[in-house]
Amino acid sequence: MLPGGLFLVAVAVAIGVVLVAGTNTVLGQEEQPTASGSIVVSTKPLAPFVFVDDSDSSGSGLSGYSVDVWNEIAARLGLVTEWVVRDSVGEILTEVENGDVDVAIAGISMTADREGVIDFSHPYFDSGLQVVTAGGGST
Repeated sequence: MLPGGLFLVAVAVAIGVVLVAGTNTVLGQEEQPTASGSIVVSTKPLAPFVFVDDSDSSGSGLSGYSVDVWNEIAARLGLVTEWVVRDSVGEILTEVENGDVDVAIAGISMTADREGVIDFSHPYFDSGLQVVTAGGGST
């Protein structure tokens, strides 16, 4: 695990690196920022973001959009990822809060209560969930 708040810095830098599409330079530098070591990432299955996939060639047993995003971040930073799969967001948040894992990447909703306890990156997916009712009713 990365010491102290270094993982937050690594994640913030990595997200910036990933968002710089089509270039190998960041802020005019020829080389991208890198870290070294391993990082523990907690997640939970939620299609299409995280699938348990025993045929996954990376050896993590996971695939999906969030897994691909994280694997790209880790590769660009030179980090080795140790994945931890949990059954609930509550378990994941407790692990992050207690420092048992460095990062969580899953279908985690940002709430004011949660932001008071843990740090979030910028969201990378907006679900656009809405309530729908039948039309023409009086209520």
